[in-house]
Amino acid sequence: MLVYRTNGKRDTNCYKLLAMACFWKYVNDTYIKIPNVKEIENITFYLIEIRIDTVTWTVSHRYNEFYDLHQTLCSEHGVSKVLLPPKRPIGNKSPTFIENRRQALEVYLQDIFSYLKFTMPRVFIEFLDFHVYDTFYLLKNLASYFYSNADSILKFGKSYKFNPVELYAISVCFKEPFPNTVDADSRYDLSHVLDLCSQLLTLTIEGNPHKYLLSNIQPDLLKIDLSSFKCLQTLIVQEMSLENIYNLGNLRTSLKVLNLTKTSTTNLSQILQCDILHKSQVEDSQVCCISKQNNRRSPLWATDYQYYFPHIKELTLGVLGIADNKEDTYIFKCNINQCNYFVASFGTWLYYRKSR
Repeated sequence: MLVYRTNGKRDTNCYKLLAMACFWKYVNDTYIKIPNVKEIENITFYLIEIRIDTVTWTVSHRYNEFYDLHQTLCSEHGVSKVLLPPKRPIGNKSPTFIENRRQALEVYLQDIFSYLKFTMPRVFIEFLDFHVYDTFYLLKNLASYFYSNADSILKFGKSYKFNPVELYAISVCFKEPFPNTVDADSRYDLSHVLDLCSQLLTLTIEGNPHKYLLSNIQPDLLKIDLSSFKCLQTLIVQEMSLENIYNLGNLRTSLKVLNLTKTSTTNLSQILQCDILHKSQVEDSQVCCISKQNNRRSPLWATDYQYYFPHIKELTLGVLGIADNKEDTYIFKCNINQCNYFVASFGTWLYYRKSR
C-alpha cells in the first residue's frame, strides 16, 4: 500500500491508504479532466489528469493526437464522428480559442470514456497511459514485451531488471479475479509474465525514492511478492527496503547471492526475516547496526544467514551511502563459505576469518 500525508505533516493518524491504480476495481470512481494547457515550441499541449480512486497521473497530448485517436475510434469502435471538436487552421493560437477547445476536449474524453469504459480499446488505454500506471494494463504491456523478448532474455543470462511498480502489478494481479474482457491477441496473454518470472536466475529490483513518473505513486512504499520467481539464484536490490517484500516464496532455498544497495537496512532482521510478520529478536552480539553514530565493529554471524537462507554463498551490502562522502558509506561483502563470521565498519572494507 501507499500512504500520503493529508495534512502536510508527518502524522500517521492522518495517513490515508493508497494503492496503485486498479481501474477494474474502481470503474465508477475514475475521472478524467483537462485542467490546463501548456505551450512547447509553439505547439499547444492539453494536460490530461486521470484519477482512479486516490491514484492520479497526468499525460499531455496535442490536438493532432486527439484527432488521430478519434479516427481510430470512429473506424474500429463505432464512435460518432461529430464528438471531436473540429480543426481550425486559422486563429487557433488565441487564448479564447484554446480555452474553448480545452473545455471541448475535456467533454470529448469524458463522453468517450463513458461509452468505452467496459471495453477499453488498446488505443484509448495507451492514449491515457493506463498501461503505465494501472496494474492490469501495465501487466498486459509487460506480457507483450516478454512475448517478443523472452527467448533472448532466457538465452543470455536469464536475468531481468524490474522496478517496484512492475513487481507490485505482478504481485496483486495474479491474486485477484481478472476483468471479464476478451483479448484475441495472444501477445497480451498474462501467462507470458509468469513463464518468464519462473525461469529467471537473476532478478534486479531497481527502487525509486521519488514519485513514479507523472503520478502520485511512490514505488518505495509498494509491497511486493516474489513467489512468482521459482528458481532465482541471485537477487540484487537497489534503493528499496527489504521490508517491502512480504513473500519470498522459494527464495530462501534457491538464493545463492544477495546484493543490497541503499536499502535503508538498519538491522539483520530486516534482511533475514523481511517477509515474516512477527520478527524474532536477534541477539545483541548478532546485530549489525548501520548508522552514522554507531561505527563500532559488530559481528555478523554466517550461521544466521545459513539458517534463513541455507544456500546463500555471497552477501554484498552498500547501505545508506552518500557517493561523495566515504565516512557515511557502509560497505560489506563476504563469501559465506570462506569464514565463520565477519566484521564490518564504516568507510572501509574489513574481512575477518575466524581461526578454525
